[in-house]
Amino acid sequence: MTSNNHRSTRNWQSQDQQHYLHPFTDHKELGERGSRIITRAEGIYIWDSDGNKILDGMAGLWCVNLGYGQKTLVDAAYRQLQELPYYNSFVQCTHPPAIELRRSDLSKQFGQFNGRRMSALEETIVVR
Repeated sequence: MTSNNHRSTRNWQSQDQQHYLHPFTDHKELGERGSRIITRAEGIYIWDSDGNKILDGMAGLWCVNLGYGQKTLVDAAYRQLQELPYYNSFVQCTHPPAIELRRSDLSKQFGQFNGRRMSALEETIVVR
């Protein structure tokens, strides 16, 4: 990865137009206007490459609802990434975070999971 501090918005937009295919986008319009380049985030705010501070009302497409840079989440993710970044639960496999989630309070709220009732919640790691 390169540092975000040494490129201009125009440079980022040019590279984006040449190498990145945006979903749900009118690419003709995107080529005329250029992408909004988001360079950093903290809490509920994001900043673009022109230094504008923007309230991220969509929470990173609804997957950062606790905010960016939450130290407890960063630390928990770091520890988990060191131990086991990912493994699937296909072909009769599982992993401790998935098992722990099933034992957690969330499981009591949403019911027990089984092979016929899969959910995205099933693969979520609970951070305490």
